[in-house]
Amino acid sequence: NREAPIVHLEFARYLSPEEAAKMENPPPVGEESAVVVLERADGESPWLQVEPVSVAANQGAVDALVTELQTARGRAHIDAPESFADFGLEPPRQRITVVDSAEGYPQTFYFGEVNTEADKGGVYVRKEGDASVFLMDGHILTLFPRTTNSFRERRILTRVQGPVRLERIAGDESYTLVLGEDGEWTMTDPALDDTDPFFVSQFISALKTIEGTRFYPGGPAEYGLDNPEATFRITLEGDT
Repeated sequence: NREAPIVHLEFARYLSPEEAAKMENPPPVGEESAVVVLERADGESPWLQVEPVSVAANQGAVDALVTELQTARGRAHIDAPESFADFGLEPPRQRITVVDSAEGYPQTFYFGEVNTEADKGGVYVRKEGDASVFLMDGHILTLFPRTTNSFRERRILTRVQGPVRLERIAGDESYTLVLGEDGEWTMTDPALDDTDPFFVSQFISALKTIEGTRFYPGGPAEYGLDNPEATFRITLEGDT
């Protein structure tokens, strides 16, 4: 359904025979691994990654995949093939399951080998419960998450609303910046009359664009973050 927004998305990879051959003690071939589950309340709500860990999701990356799923077309259908294995679909390489707001039930698609010889090439796909195989533009493979962290939000500021209050809490080096109704930033604690607007603007721009590079296992205490040297509190419009 191209009109109804997708509200639930699952992505899973499968262990291929080639990958298993390189492993010392591989799990069964065809076993799902690296499962990622994303959900949102409706088409206007932000995506959240709920598995394997509950975190904010990168809206642009998820939306790109969802848009491709709803607009891409299948072609070169092969009805009732003798074996799905001939197309890399038994076991498959990836699985995608979606639920949209209109149908309300899961629809699952399996992705197999890439065909470089057919007209325009593409990746073999099969819909669960359907005996046919078809080709889909291979571009969709570039939108799949490469790891379980690929769809995690890495930015500090992720909302459209801008900051209206910035606080640095660090003992004697604490300060508070407040955005006034005139659009000018003022340091209120300690009080200063000559706050540099260019420096504050550059700082906010950095907060909007900077991204994390990797995620570490374990809790905050392992990295000295249970008792940090400094804490930044950012208040957005609407007192968020």
